[in-house]
Amino acid sequence: NCPPETYTNNNLNLIWITDLTGKVVWGETRDDRDGKLMDLGTFSPSVLNAHNSLVAFSSPMDMTGGIVMTGSGPMYIVSRPIVTSHNEGPIHGAIIMGRLIRWEEIKQLVDQTHVQFAMWSVTDPALPPAAQQATKDLNPGAQAVLDGGNGFLYVYSSMADIYGKPCLILRAEIPKAISSHGDTAGRVALYSNIVGGAVIMLFLGFVL
Repeated sequence: NCPPETYTNNNLNLIWITDLTGKVVWGETRDDRDGKLMDLGTFSPSVLNAHNSLVAFSSPMDMTGGIVMTGSGPMYIVSRPIVTSHNEGPIHGAIIMGRLIRWEEIKQLVDQTHVQFAMWSVTDPALPPAAQQATKDLNPGAQAVLDGGNGFLYVYSSMADIYGKPCLILRAEIPKAISSHGDTAGRVALYSNIVGGAVIMLFLGFVL
């Protein structure tokens, strides 16, 4: 068993250990701030089976990761096969770890990238109508640019969950002044990639 300190010291919210069928043989979800047990709602061990991408590995060196939506918000999750200490098979199951994406981390990204941006889940009741309209036909990874007023362009993009379905909407605020420097499209894409890439890199950090 992992003590609560494992979660608080490593900023983790989820640790599950599964067998080859996807059955969780041990696992807990805890608040990374105080170590208390927490409920993730619809994202529970019942979603796993032998064919789930978090469990189905073909090689001892495989790893999968991405975003899943939980009752407590979006979570970045990674999974690796359970093998020997020499990274050799046979594979005995999977170890899955997850970390909730909270506004505190988003604020850090704003400070680090100097790009103002917002994030919503696709089912968030607070999702602004303009964001919903801009992204309704947007493929994950693509961008849509709208005039946000007040001297800014709004660059919208969507992120897919681990199963390839749209789950998050990002909006970056880009000063219109960039158009005076030429290559507006390229600069817009750069800002958008900074936002999406920063989100991923932040949560990749806990598995490296």
